[in-house]
Amino acid sequence: MSQFYLPTRILQDTDVVVKNAFELNGFGKKALLVMGGNSAVNNGAYHDVTTALQKEKIDFVYFNGVEPNPTVGTVVKAAGVGRMNSVDFVIGIGGGSAMDAAKAVAVLLANPKRNADYLFENDPYVTHLPLVLVPTTCGSGSEVTGVSVLTVPEKKTKKSISHKVYAELALIDVKYLKTAPRELVFNTAFDALAHLIESFANTRSTDYSKMCAVAGLKKWGACRRVFDGSKFQPGENDLRKLMDASVMAGMAIAQTGTGIPHGLSYPMTYYLGIPHGRAAAYFLAGYLDCMNEHLRDQILGFIGYSEIRDYRKQYKYCFGRLEVVQKEQLIQILAHAVDELSKNPEKCATAPFPVDVEVLKYIAFYEIQETFE
Repeated sequence: MSQFYLPTRILQDTDVVVKNAFELNGFGKKALLVMGGNSAVNNGAYHDVTTALQKEKIDFVYFNGVEPNPTVGTVVKAAGVGRMNSVDFVIGIGGGSAMDAAKAVAVLLANPKRNADYLFENDPYVTHLPLVLVPTTCGSGSEVTGVSVLTVPEKKTKKSISHKVYAELALIDVKYLKTAPRELVFNTAFDALAHLIESFANTRSTDYSKMCAVAGLKKWGACRRVFDGSKFQPGENDLRKLMDASVMAGMAIAQTGTGIPHGLSYPMTYYLGIPHGRAAAYFLAGYLDCMNEHLRDQILGFIGYSEIRDYRKQYKYCFGRLEVVQKEQLIQILAHAVDELSKNPEKCATAPFPVDVEVLKYIAFYEIQETFE
């Protein structure tokens, strides 16, 4: 059986937040704005959201302490701010970390008698406060997925909460990318690419999910020049395509989930602090090499590459060497990633080829020599 589920209403335009301020009226009388540090202020998203709220005479408070790869503790703190101020809906502003945190906060606020453990409990009747998401990066696609990934320090890993939490409304504006630094665009864009490849080459894929993945891959490939050359000067059209690719990637993984590259990436992020998108994309070359030739050539063709080495060269150009780690340490972390993922047969089963420990090792260590050259 094929199905496609996306309850989020998506609005995309320049100045989309202020132009559609009236859309916020139906969600509540007081909003909690969940953000990271200063990026939402610097790129203008915070100003747009507060202007829209003031225009509609909706009160608000904010929490701007969401760190990259947000922890459960941060979510609890943000929910405490919301509870103390009697908010009745949540607006997440930022990249995947802020939006994922906002989803979990919306769950805790709707269930005040539950503690943080509830985020990882199975409850088919879970509720959450109304949620609006405003993405400011081109990677996570969280604005259109039901997934919220949090860092769980006690378990030394990242983990998805058990509940599917979709935003009622996603407001997409490419202008927030214009002030983003090179590293942020690269990290998030390669996260989107990993989403697209992992969804397209997935045992759960359908004609509907592939439709989104193919469209996103072609958008990503059409602005590949952003990642070439010595100067980072993307045009607005390039950034719009990257934002489109990110949203389409989110739509795709909302149907299929992510695959092996994402599964292997979490220990690299947790132990080494490697940005999520860079970590996930590190495993794409090995993942592609394990596919049958037809599938691999399809994917590479969509993004404008003829061989895996074309992708490897571009990845290395964008990110360079892993200066933060010694080879022996990386080997240990990759071995740990393989061990952890081998215990997750559901994730391994998403791959379009048979997977065992040896295959996971092949993918995990595929780039080990290239990394230190």
